[in-house]
Amino acid sequence: MERLRIGYATYGSDFSRPADRRRFCYYAAKRGLQIERADPSRSYDLVVVTEKSDLSVWARYPRSRGKLVADFANAYLAAPSEGLRGRLRGPAKFVTRQWRHLHLSHHELLVDLCRRADGIVCTTQEVREAALPLCPNVHIILDFHVELGGVRKVVYGVRDTAHLAWEGEGCNVRMLEAIGPALAAVAKRRALALHVVTDLMYPMGLINVGLRPTKQLLDRVLPGVTTFLYQWNVAMAPHILTACDMAIIPIEVGNPLWLGKCENKLILFWRLGIPVLTSETPAYGRAMAGAGVEMTCRAPEEWQDKLQRYICDEAARRDAAEWGRRYAEAQHGEAQLMARWERVLESVLG
Repeated sequence: MERLRIGYATYGSDFSRPADRRRFCYYAAKRGLQIERADPSRSYDLVVVTEKSDLSVWARYPRSRGKLVADFANAYLAAPSEGLRGRLRGPAKFVTRQWRHLHLSHHELLVDLCRRADGIVCTTQEVREAALPLCPNVHIILDFHVELGGVRKVVYGVRDTAHLAWEGEGCNVRMLEAIGPALAAVAKRRALALHVVTDLMYPMGLINVGLRPTKQLLDRVLPGVTTFLYQWNVAMAPHILTACDMAIIPIEVGNPLWLGKCENKLILFWRLGIPVLTSETPAYGRAMAGAGVEMTCRAPEEWQDKLQRYICDEAARRDAAEWGRRYAEAQHGEAQLMARWERVLESVLG
């Protein structure tokens, strides 16, 4: 397998995006496989196509040029109804030259890519079920988080100020607005600080043109809540996050795309030994049930109640973190993820 010619269609202009580093590229490096940035005019033994690459080209990639695996880290395939934003996604990608060919429907192009693919990798059961009628060879694989090192939270003692953590892309800071009232209510009873680890500037709009300060967005969605903003980087992020008492992952559950998100971020926090409160989504619900943890929230009132409970209960936070860490390592440890990618290549290449 080491002599294979493998092309990889990246998420960004190079191999530096987290979804590149934490998925197939990590597996390939660990296996000693040589990969190159995929060129659709060339032939490969295998080409791995990500959902942020030029799908308009790869959906037409001739079978005579090689095997193709589509890697879907998000829920676009299982969430076709995205309103005006969803209908504009295809034309916008064509106008900004992210796609070579015009496709009015982003979802239909994903369907075409699935039909062309020899194998599909995704991150949730919902996407797998949507893909199976289009391609019989579908695998669920979450991210490798090895780059965050061996940092792990070990101190869970109660402090005068409760420190909460949030991590993600800058544009998604707006998700915090839904639980702003819950955070403000808790802050009236006890000193509270939210530590946000992201990019200091975030891209605007559907086609990510122009940048705005993330701090402005943070202050707008969480007025009256004490917040601290940190530039994400692989060396410092785990130390900042593990210094906090608990992490939060609010989700816009009214949006099918967000409701279909996988549990990657939850697993990341659990690997670090951090207890996590999340919105109730299918993926988070399954992971919590598997870990034996009840830390999902359906309504703002439940967010407030559980925040107050876990902030005041050191033993509950410690137990939740330990159960979550065990689940993450048992179900999504490095060995398991490597074996799952191995099965993908074996299923495609024989």
